[in-house]
Amino acid sequence: MEMSGEDFVCSVCGDKFSCTRILPCFHTFCEKCIDALLCKNDEKERNSQYLLECPVCGDEVLAPNTNISAKEWVRSLPRNFLLESLMNSERSGGKCDPCLRATEEKEATYHCQNCKENLCEMCYSYMHQRIEGFQEHVILTHTFGEDKRGSTSSCVLHTSEILEAYCTSHKLLCCKICMATDHRDCSEVKPIESIAKQITNEEPKDVMSKVLPVLEKTDSALIPINKAVECHEMKYVDFCNSVSSIVDNIKKNLEEMQDVFNEKLQETQRREVKYLASAEKHLEAFLKTLAEAEKLLTIVAMRGTRRQMFVTVLKVKFQIQKQIERLEKQYGKQFVFDCHLNTELEEFNEIEYIAQLDEDDAETVGIAEISEALETFEGIFQFDNMAPEPETVVDPSKLEAKEIAKYDEGLTRHCVECVPLSSGAVLLLELERIRVLSDGNMCTVYELPKTDNFQLKNICLDDEEKRVFVFTSDKKIITFTLHDMKLQRVEHFQTNIETAGFRFFSNKFYCRLHNSDEGIAVLDEDGKLLRFLHGPVDGRDIALSKDGQRIYFDNHQSIFWQDVAGGQIVDRGESKDHCYSQSFCGLDVDLYGNVYVCETLRGQILQVPRGEKTASKVILDRDPDFEPLFLRFDRERKRFCVFFTPSYYSDERLVKVFDLFITDDEIEETSDTE
Repeated sequence: MEMSGEDFVCSVCGDKFSCTRILPCFHTFCEKCIDALLCKNDEKERNSQYLLECPVCGDEVLAPNTNISAKEWVRSLPRNFLLESLMNSERSGGKCDPCLRATEEKEATYHCQNCKENLCEMCYSYMHQRIEGFQEHVILTHTFGEDKRGSTSSCVLHTSEILEAYCTSHKLLCCKICMATDHRDCSEVKPIESIAKQITNEEPKDVMSKVLPVLEKTDSALIPINKAVECHEMKYVDFCNSVSSIVDNIKKNLEEMQDVFNEKLQETQRREVKYLASAEKHLEAFLKTLAEAEKLLTIVAMRGTRRQMFVTVLKVKFQIQKQIERLEKQYGKQFVFDCHLNTELEEFNEIEYIAQLDEDDAETVGIAEISEALETFEGIFQFDNMAPEPETVVDPSKLEAKEIAKYDEGLTRHCVECVPLSSGAVLLLELERIRVLSDGNMCTVYELPKTDNFQLKNICLDDEEKRVFVFTSDKKIITFTLHDMKLQRVEHFQTNIETAGFRFFSNKFYCRLHNSDEGIAVLDEDGKLLRFLHGPVDGRDIALSKDGQRIYFDNHQSIFWQDVAGGQIVDRGESKDHCYSQSFCGLDVDLYGNVYVCETLRGQILQVPRGEKTASKVILDRDPDFEPLFLRFDRERKRFCVFFTPSYYSDERLVKVFDLFITDDEIEETSDTE
């Protein structure tokens, strides 16, 4: 198959490759394009590592350390010598460039990276081996695109090392560091030369015959996916229009009803004002009558006869009585009006959503066909058939905890929470920093800048242990990336809630509110409030089942749970031991759905079996010197860590890691769910 100029085009800039660089995902780009794609955190007050997302596959690549500059990192990436050699061959037709300028045609054997020219044996020998200044040029063999000075290729993971071996177990090329770390326990690691001898008879067309079916299947799979995208876009528009239409109709009806009400209210107000104005006018006239009567009676009393006095009093009395009767007839009843709201309007306050989106898992179109086509690569690529494991049901009474690690040195009362990783390490959250506890050692992986006037409060991980989230005392959520036991702060956003604990599952935050009638707040990844779930006012912690369908929380004395389906609470429960006064402070759930809680009054870790309402077993008994304060399982829910405080006043703190194991090997596999 012949190659054209279109095969040497960078997918970022659209031009021919220039100074190629290979990412760890094996995609190739121009050096200048990778440099342009690099992004760095906005915080300038501290060092941070560069992060690059591959434009083709989206794989995230983190710079090896914070001290390396962008250009240094890009230049440390391996060159794609094979691609560059093919480009040079295509450009000159495999002829020597200096000879072509001398109107001669000679086959090129080498390529000079510095001169950007193909060279025959003579031009290479006389120009680049004998002339001073040319000896340091990078020379590639024209056929295979490998460095003439070493005939080697660099490892994409460890760019300073040379590929030397091939692991047949993992089907991967290895350098010395790879063999000493990731493949140190592999039994089938062989030199590349010995493996290459076994495939010398492999024809390029045979390899292409294995690639083409995968290419065709993938191309075919794109057709229904593109249609599905169009379908989803149409659904999105239809859903938006439907909801907008309903909301617009509701708004229109409410506005019309409001206009009618306002009109009636204004008419009532006009009548009331008119009534009161008329009453005011007549009362003022009556007051004037009384004033005149008073004057008349005063004059008659001083100067008139008794007969005149008698007649005047009767006239005044008659006049006042008639005016009072007229006032009583017109204004004797007080005009009162009131407003009674329609009780049906109060139901709007209970509405939590306009429409509910139901999401179901569907078989990915075309992936099965692509997987079948990939089977033709047996011996080159290997894909594990990751079938879902059946749910295991274990008798809770047969579960025991075994201590595997202990950390006490250097822990002070500034420690807040801890969370275990699947690797066995523990992330320890302190008020102003985050530390890693691993293999008996402790190191700081993040420290708050002095310019930040808040403290760290709660910590949790995402579903894949790739991100770490920390809640702060000023109601922020800070996001870190987690890679090779290193934390990289990437963003933060402000919330308006106060948490006592929070977890992350399926792109949502579940926050245990502190002293609030709404016990749990559900936020999206940007911190936007989605809804409230009601719960007890008091409490410290929150936990989720492994599938995220059940939420557990406490109020210091009882454990509550809520089954959630489609965002709605479908079941409630309470777990409470009425035999004694408890003081719960930290809880989590194991792989099998059993709840574990720290009971501080008696210094024990209690187990509440799945579906039960009382704690029936003590997993860890009281330590004479320490009390359990916080408990957290790792991602697999088979290992947990406990944070202990001293039973007496002291600055000392203690973290222990435990493995959960089954004392009896009899395990029942079932597909039933609770």
